[in-house]
Amino acid sequence: MMSKTHLAVGVGTALALTQPQTAKGCCLAIIGGILGGMMPDIDILDNEHMMDAIHGQIIVAGMTAAVLVMDHFARWGVCKELFSRDPMLLIWGIIAWIVLYGIGIPQPHRGFTHSLLGLIAYTIPVALILPSAVPCYVIGFASHLVMDLLNKRNIRLLFPLNWGFCFGVCYANKAANQILLYAGLSFSLIFLFHRFFL
Repeated sequence: MMSKTHLAVGVGTALALTQPQTAKGCCLAIIGGILGGMMPDIDILDNEHMMDAIHGQIIVAGMTAAVLVMDHFARWGVCKELFSRDPMLLIWGIIAWIVLYGIGIPQPHRGFTHSLLGLIAYTIPVALILPSAVPCYVIGFASHLVMDLLNKRNIRLLFPLNWGFCFGVCYANKAANQILLYAGLSFSLIFLFHRFFL
């Protein structure tokens, strides 16, 4: 699937499965879902859709920053939790994030970053930086893996084993991609509208 679809479904799935009741919970679902939804596609150097992946990462950075800015001014609690963490945990989390990001970039597409081992490894920095976002991050990451399993191209889910598999149901950039994109966006918008305005 394409980046925007992974982002929309990551957020939608995080909202659906965690059912946040507060503004802080919704912020965590958006941040965790969008980061987790995009993280497997950091393997951009060996990706035929490199520009799509880069655009997705720019969207992730922008949306995460926007949610954190809104949280800061509205005082929903995510920034407060983030900045009340032990500074050493934050530093180690940021270092781990940078190192793992650097490891992921040159990986073959749909290899380590699309595996259960990758899910565990890329969750560690999130747990150090903002533990309350971990469930939503894991959900977003898992939604990415599940959607890529639907494709007609294998993923190495059980990395480091060399074989991969897929269900071969759809192509990454065809009708199923559009359907999932609009379903994820629609659900997220309806859920957030319902939580904040009804």
